[in-house]
Amino acid sequence: MQHRQSRERSQQRVAGDNGPPRRRQPDVGWLDLPNKDQLFILAMCRLSEPLSSVCLLPYIFYLVRSALPRESPSPGTDNSTGSSTDSFGNHAARISAYSGLLVASFPLAQFAVSLPSGRLSDAHGCKLSIVTGLLISVVANAAFGFSRSFGALIFWQTLSGLANGNVGIMRTMTAEIVKEPRFLTRAFLLLPLVSNSGMFASLALGGILADPVINLAWLLGPDGLLNLSHDSRGVQWLAEHPYALPALMNASLLAFALILAILWLRETLPGKEDARDVGLLTGLEISRCIRRNILRRQDQPYMSLNMDEDDLFNSRQGRHQTQSLVELEEMKEARDIVAVLEIPSPTPGNMLASLARAVGPVAGGAIYAAGITEGVVGTVWWLYLVVICIAADAWCFGVQGPKEKELNE
Repeated sequence: MQHRQSRERSQQRVAGDNGPPRRRQPDVGWLDLPNKDQLFILAMCRLSEPLSSVCLLPYIFYLVRSALPRESPSPGTDNSTGSSTDSFGNHAARISAYSGLLVASFPLAQFAVSLPSGRLSDAHGCKLSIVTGLLISVVANAAFGFSRSFGALIFWQTLSGLANGNVGIMRTMTAEIVKEPRFLTRAFLLLPLVSNSGMFASLALGGILADPVINLAWLLGPDGLLNLSHDSRGVQWLAEHPYALPALMNASLLAFALILAILWLRETLPGKEDARDVGLLTGLEISRCIRRNILRRQDQPYMSLNMDEDDLFNSRQGRHQTQSLVELEEMKEARDIVAVLEIPSPTPGNMLASLARAVGPVAGGAIYAAGITEGVVGTVWWLYLVVICIAADAWCFGVQGPKEKELNE
């Protein structure tokens, strides 16, 4: 009894010193986020990077092998088993090295264009950068699937990387769309969640749709349901371009995101929110027509609004006054964080991540090619493990060490 009374007195003393106790805020769900339509459009636009850079990984060996001409043996060489084995090893080494270059071309171009894309968005608006990037990505992905030479593959993959330097811009738009601090955690989780999900889905679909005459023989093969010409090879254009279907899938999804962005994505750059946007006006008219002709029930007319402007203003004012003082205090405490998040420029972390994704495939492909030539295939994995261990040790001693010293002092 005495212990409970003393605890109550201590709680009252703490409440008297620090003011009234804070009311626990309700948990924020995904459906509670404001401007869900704008966040959905941004999430669809965020799929551009994983679809363009990851989808080719399941079949990249066969893609590069089909694009590289096989080296013919020089005259005077012996066609023995050893020579053929060496020739196969050399060809596999070339495929590995060129595959690393093809994978690295996308993040290297993305690294080069990150800052210019941020300056473009600062000058002309974020929507222009996103729409331009999506348009270039649609063209680059479609042309990538029909490319037959390695030079063409590199060109279109590099162009796609140049079009995807707007990841930081999308994060900035998220901060400008969702301004209330209690929603920011969920809002900023949305883009990485969509990006990782798109990466997983693009890897799976890329492997399934590659070479569909063989992988989907029941549908597109010689006896497939869609082989209307009854070609012995299957659907003719897919037999001639076996890796076009994954690229066309990417282009179709990005074209859908492009239409959404043009018609319904709002500009968030301060000073340009109210600028005339023909695409947005067209999208609003389309939405109005859909609601008028499809969604409206004929037997229920619109209800008349029997409030004048003063009553409407007073009702809104009363609703806003119901917000607790605790929430207002938390918003004031988080205004500095929001101001930092609203800086309309991509962070250096995006550039460094793109550079790391470019260096890794090039170095790994070269080391793997050398390992195939020398007969030591696992060299690249051991070297990667050594680099990871060195980086982990440097992090422990270089970052954690000073923090522990400060705590001890």
